[in-house]
Amino acid sequence: RELFMRMYNGVPMVVPNRDVRNSDGLSRIPATITPETVETIANAIYTMMTSAEPNFQALSLTGDVSESDLFKITNLLRFQQEKVKFKRKLMKAIRTCVLNGTVFVENPWVSWPYGSSDPVWEATDYIVRPFSQMFWAQTINDLETSDFMGTVDVVTPGQVKALSSADTEGYAWVAPNVDFSLSHLGDSN
Repeated sequence: RELFMRMYNGVPMVVPNRDVRNSDGLSRIPATITPETVETIANAIYTMMTSAEPNFQALSLTGDVSESDLFKITNLLRFQQEKVKFKRKLMKAIRTCVLNGTVFVENPWVSWPYGSSDPVWEATDYIVRPFSQMFWAQTINDLETSDFMGTVDVVTPGQVKALSSADTEGYAWVAPNVDFSLSHLGDSN
């Protein structure tokens, strides 16, 4: 942890002396270069993607949508991006992509307050998923050609209760069965 914090804070690391004859071009680069490079490239990409405000434009493909409706749509999308903290999550995704070369992003439909039949607002969220929570066919060269791809979700007993109580119609969760299963876990926070 101490080594990581020193690298993160920009303390120069001592590069061990290596035989120059057996050295390739990257072997003498200190480790502090990686975080600085990732941040620099990620900030440049983020700035280019978000320099316009808003960073998108609503257009009518057929010409039958009025300018006032396009203005309303643009403002609704801006409001939704603000509520789901889109720009902060976009920066996280860009950092991951710069460092790893790819990034997994989930776009679930969210509402507030959660579980309400008449929410105040709804939007498409932008959740960056870590590699450790993803699985896909390992024998492929390109993720787009994978036969399957999925996520491993870890939930607490409290989250299971919240999901169960939000399903008032009982389509996905059978509340008595959920309560019975959680009662066998012991302490269900």
